[in-house]
Amino acid sequence: MEVMEIAPLPPVGQNGAATFMNAANQLQDMPFELWIERMKHTGPGRARIASKGIEIFPETWQRSKKTNLWPAFGAMIETNESALSAIRSAVESSTLHFDADFGAAPNLNFVHLRSLLNASRHLSWAVLWRLRQGQYAAAWENLHAGARLCQIYSGEPWLIPQLVRYSMAAQATSATWEALQHESWNDEQLMQLQVAWQSTSFLHDAAKAFEMERALLKTSAGLARDDYFANSLSLNGPTAPTESSFIELVDRVAKLTVDPKEGWEEFCNRYPRYWVWKWWGSYGEDLRLLQTWQDAIGTFRRAAKSRELAAELRGFDKRHPKPKHDDDDDGANKFSVGYARASFNGLEMVATAETERVMLVTALALKRFHLRRHRLPATLHELVPEFLPVIPVDWMNGQPLRYRPNPDGTFLLYSVGSDGKDGGGQGDGLGSRGVLNHGRDKVWPMPATEEDLKGETNGT
Repeated sequence: MEVMEIAPLPPVGQNGAATFMNAANQLQDMPFELWIERMKHTGPGRARIASKGIEIFPETWQRSKKTNLWPAFGAMIETNESALSAIRSAVESSTLHFDADFGAAPNLNFVHLRSLLNASRHLSWAVLWRLRQGQYAAAWENLHAGARLCQIYSGEPWLIPQLVRYSMAAQATSATWEALQHESWNDEQLMQLQVAWQSTSFLHDAAKAFEMERALLKTSAGLARDDYFANSLSLNGPTAPTESSFIELVDRVAKLTVDPKEGWEEFCNRYPRYWVWKWWGSYGEDLRLLQTWQDAIGTFRRAAKSRELAAELRGFDKRHPKPKHDDDDDGANKFSVGYARASFNGLEMVATAETERVMLVTALALKRFHLRRHRLPATLHELVPEFLPVIPVDWMNGQPLRYRPNPDGTFLLYSVGSDGKDGGGQGDGLGSRGVLNHGRDKVWPMPATEEDLKGETNGT
């Protein structure tokens, strides 16, 4: 399929994109030293509750004086309240659709991505502040808006917007975890959050993104053959010359006299190696890349049926192993190596996002069950059909998520790692990126104990 065949059609229903952008552009940036971390992990299966009254101090590398961050943090939230209110109104629309000129591909410019991620952060920070202040109604409004933002913005069919969307979901997930450590919610509020996350899909939208990446390869390959800097810009990020080709040649020859070794390497890359690649190597490289992305699309489709993402990931990685050196892969250039591996990294990020979404929905259902029954379910089967339509599936191996209640009133909820094996919940918490590549279980954390908090740089 071609780029314009995959480009999204205008949405049906109320589009809140213009209202959202106007509101998001009014947000004042939170100073980096005030970025208070939500659901900060203190150890396997444990996380610190930042919103429950403790003082938060800067990391040692940020400031020499230990000043409590909450007053300045809260002042920034209050400063941005008007913009946050407008954002909350905008996400009540049925969709967020941003016009993107796919006809200009591959030079696509998604200026709204920064605004989306920034708004997601500020909504999550607002949840944290309102929880700390005991303003639970206001906290819920921001929490619900964060979930709605991920629900109604499906992301353009391209990998970068999808990765931004996963980051938005991670922001909202950590804020929801903080909120669930408080007891001031009713079933209706929790159900609305659960419905929003159940209606959010990452796997389907990612498949469209990979189809677009494959289509963009055709255009990018032609540009790379026509212009050395179109190719090398993707490889090493140089600045295209503003002078003529003759002056560029003179400059490269002159560099040979200044630094012969480096000058000769650049000269060879620019002329003989590029010409060889352009006329002989590029077409085979294009074919390999197209086949890789087609395999990634097939991986998504098979995973959607089998719900065994881990097995599909392992199979994809075996078929497309990472080269030991950038110059491996039969002499293909760094563009080929990096682009091919981007497909695997994209698969891994989708697996992480989808796994965390299912775990979040399950945690909300568990909270609702406990609210009504004043106990935890013995198994996840007790959640069906009153709290969940079906048993939640672990996308890593196609089996139900692992769950058990603990004697102390807490519970263990986790997904197996990318090896598809049950590690007994001995793994990393949500938000820990890259864990799927290491075969570690992914655990919904329980609140950290006082012992867990000892030695914390950002402790009390």
